[in-house]
Amino acid sequence: MDKKTPVIFLGLLLILSNFLVFYTMSLSSENTGNISFSYTDPNKVEIVPVSLEKSIESLQSSFTTMDRRGPQNFAVICVHPSDHLVTRWTIPQHEDIMETINQFYINASDGAISINYQVEGWYDLGNNWNHYGSIDAGSLVVNDWKTVVRDAIDLADGDINFNNYDYVIVWINTAWWRGWASIGQNININTDEGAFTIAATLCGENAGSDIETVW
Repeated sequence: MDKKTPVIFLGLLLILSNFLVFYTMSLSSENTGNISFSYTDPNKVEIVPVSLEKSIESLQSSFTTMDRRGPQNFAVICVHPSDHLVTRWTIPQHEDIMETINQFYINASDGAISINYQVEGWYDLGNNWNHYGSIDAGSLVVNDWKTVVRDAIDLADGDINFNNYDYVIVWINTAWWRGWASIGQNININTDEGAFTIAATLCGENAGSDIETVW
């Protein structure tokens, strides 16, 4: 036998093996409509059949769940603790901020999303920051931000019909807090209109020389 024969034989065997692997993958793809690869093991690629129809249904369901077209209704409550009475911005300036955000969403969504808003305040929380937490290096340390939100809602209850709103933003004047990062977290509230769940956030102001930077 020629010395090259084992090498040629091995090469043909590898080619045949690769062909069988890709042929098997092709059959799986035709039968399932899709192939999902798992990379949890860096030394192994796992072929997991996934129904293409199921994937599309799941994606469509997600889009339906996330659909927020049309007007979004925001109640904005401006509050301050009893030991920080000075407020940086007036209520008309907060209304200007909300109008800026409204215009942004209108432009970004090509008119599909807008924001209706009502701004009320300033209300005195009736407690100092030691009641809710503390201030550290210009940032709020809040033991429970939902407590601040509920106290603010109680103060504004006579001025706002919360049944008319999808979201509540509570603006605190004292220092910075994470603000919009918590928008959409549902909390249970009790109002003159009854007890229900609403998405809410607590906003504190960033340091800055203009409203856009602060917001």
